Amino acid sequence: MAKLIDLRQQMTSLKNQIRQTLANERKGRAPKGGYKTLVSRRKAIQQTVAPLEGRVAQAMSPIGDGPGKAAFKIKGLNNAQVLEFERMADDYRLKRPSKGISKAVFASAGGDLFSSAAAVLQIISFATVYSEFSRKKEADFSDKLSVANALFSMIGGTIAAAQGIAITGLSVAIENYASAAAKIGLAAKLGKITGVLGPFSYLFGAIAAGTGLYGEKGSAARWTEALRSGDGAKLAGASMTLAGDSGQLVVNGWATARTVQYTVEAMTNVSQARALAWVTAGGKLLSVAARANLIGLVLTGLQLGGEWLYNRNNKTELDKWLLKGPWGKQSTNRSLAEERLMLANITAAPQIALQQINSKPMAVLSVPGMTANDLEDVSFCLSAYWLTNHQRNDWEAWSEPLLYQLNLLGAPGEPLKLGLEIFQHEANAQHGLAVVLRYHPVAGDKAFQEKRFETTTLNAQNGKLLQSVSVLRTRTTDAPWLLVTSDSL
Repeated sequence: MAKLIDLRQQMTSLKNQIRQTLANERKGRAPKGGYKTLVSRRKAIQQTVAPLEGRVAQAMSPIGDGPGKAAFKIKGLNNAQVLEFERMADDYRLKRPSKGISKAVFASAGGDLFSSAAAVLQIISFATVYSEFSRKKEADFSDKLSVANALFSMIGGTIAAAQGIAITGLSVAIENYASAAAKIGLAAKLGKITGVLGPFSYLFGAIAAGTGLYGEKGSAARWTEALRSGDGAKLAGASMTLAGDSGQLVVNGWATARTVQYTVEAMTNVSQARALAWVTAGGKLLSVAARANLIGLVLTGLQLGGEWLYNRNNKTELDKWLLKGPWGKQSTNRSLAEERLMLANITAAPQIALQQINSKPMAVLSVPGMTANDLEDVSFCLSAYWLTNHQRNDWEAWSEPLLYQLNLLGAPGEPLKLGLEIFQHEANAQHGLAVVLRYHPVAGDKAFQEKRFETTTLNAQNGKLLQSVSVLRTRTTDAPWLLVTSDSL
């Protein structure tokens, strides 16, 4: 070290002499070229200094054991502080904060693999839903709600997976470090990441749960439909799904509020260092995340179980006919005439939909098994009621006004389709329509069927089918039965 200092002083002295000699040459006080000898001497010393500096720099490293080490010693430290400095030096020397992260993230017992797989499935689900939505020429509100649900589920799930991997990675890094300073720094970073990603993950999860609850295809609507059907297994599945969606909405809403609260507290805390404030908030945020994820996992299982149970028991009329038909597993050995009548009741049953026809809102009555040419021979009758006051549930007999306002939509030889135009003031005033149809499902057969349709709003949507009901809401059933003929159209 002393030799290096002496050589450095010689180089500084020679540099000053070179400057002075060059100045004298410019002033004419010394012959030109005299400085070159000094430059040569300085370069020779410099070549000796370079390897010596390398050895001294290596020897001055305070890290590691062995002879020839040099360091600066801070006086006044107690034993605990000395040990902390040694741990800091070990942390700097090892530089292995990422050791074991991949094993921890993809450990079978951890949740990061599950959340990552769920995020991938949600991305695939969104791509599928959006592809189906884009292929539709006319999309109604329920279709848009399905796309929104898939989108928010995908965003929330992806952020949750990223947050989980970040938490696992930083937790492993904290364990890899030995010094308190390094642990505090990483814990503060962990708190910041949780505070930034958490609110978005929980918020999008709450929105996804909300969109899953409402709408025509939502769990609330399916629960109502299952309740009306009287099918216990179907109702149980719908109830599980509804409970799961409702629970997800509540849990994610609570987690969003708590995360925002703790994050704001950390950002506005002036009573302690910012890093310590984030460490404190990080512990609270991780507690919120652990509770939300654990409860969310249980609710997800409830949702999936409910979906499976509902879909297993949500059979269409055609499914039921096939199941109990001659080829079904629960065949009831019905006669051919009975099978034909039941199939006709399913495939040729009348339908009523609120939709736009040539930019006009209409209530459209469709009868697939009948044409306008058949009306004279099939005894197709209707009875109708018009809702005049929604709040008081006042209905009036409306068979004759309906019959004379029906228009034939299509050629006489095509499946029968009749339309009732809905005027703008009727769509906005919460009027309603109830129709009872009486018809013969099979031509030439004396057996007849009745179908009841009811709606308390005439706001035409894109092909929305009215649900068939067993009992009308009308107080009386005194509307006359009228025969639908070609002449009335």
